[in-house]
Order: sequence, then C-alpha cells, then structure tokens
Amino acid sequence: MPSGPDPELAHVNDVRLLKFRSLPAPDRRLVAIEGEADIPFAIARVFTITTDRADLVGGQHAHRRCQQMLVCLTGACVVTCLGDPAGGERQFELSGADTGLYIPASIWAQQLYLTPSAVLMVLCDRHFEADDYIRDLEQFKRYRAGC
Repeated sequence: MPSGPDPELAHVNDVRLLKFRSLPAPDRRLVAIEGEADIPFAIARVFTITTDRADLVGGQHAHRRCQQMLVCLTGACVVTCLGDPAGGERQFELSGADTGLYIPASIWAQQLYLTPSAVLMVLCDRHFEADDYIRDLEQFKRYRAGC
C-alpha cells in the first residue's frame, strides 16, 4: 500500500470536464495546460496511450491516492466513471486537446476508444506506484464500502 493515508472518498459528481485555453491561428491552434492553474494539482507524471483500433477498452481501474486529468489529443473516447457503486455512473466523451476530464482519487474509470489511432494523454499528481491501483471492480466496491 502507498505510504500515507488515503484521501477522503470522492463522489462521482466530483468528476468534471474542464476547458483549457485555446489560441487559434489561421493554420494551427495552441492549447495550454498549466498544473495548479488549469488543473487542480501539480503535475508529477504524464503518459500517453495510443490505440490501434476503435472499440478498445482501457483503464478499468481506480487509484487510492492519485488524481488524474485525461485529455484525448486525437480521436475520441468515452470515459465511464464510478464512485460509490450505489451512486450510479457518469459518462463523458473526450475529443479534443482543449477539454480535459478531472478524475479524483477513489473513482473507477474506464475508457472506450471510439476511433482508431486515438491518443489519450494522462496527467497525474503522483509518480507511478503499483500499489495505488485497484484493478478489480469487486475489490474496488469493497474498498469503497470499507472506507
């Protein structure tokens, strides 16, 4: 288990879309994202996921302490989020570098990629910690019930 206490459990309604500044020009567009200004945390890690086909499902996990911002740089994906299993789920479609989805710790998330060659960028407030992941949905439900 990662060091330090787990944060308070988030509610699925804490998941939210955020718009980033977009500076258009005749032949390009610049999108700026700044940690602690445009997103609610300092950025410790960034990674990307590139798909080879549509209908691929990714994610399917929660984090005990890590917060994330998901940005679909190219293509499109639908992100399904769960908090308290009795509280239902929420779905968000991402399809552009100017919109990010903030996912607090303790929220289950999975992505359904709608287009081939989609690129999802993930910004995190923590470095990689294998023990921070909850990869089994039933274990996630027990975790939520026990906190």
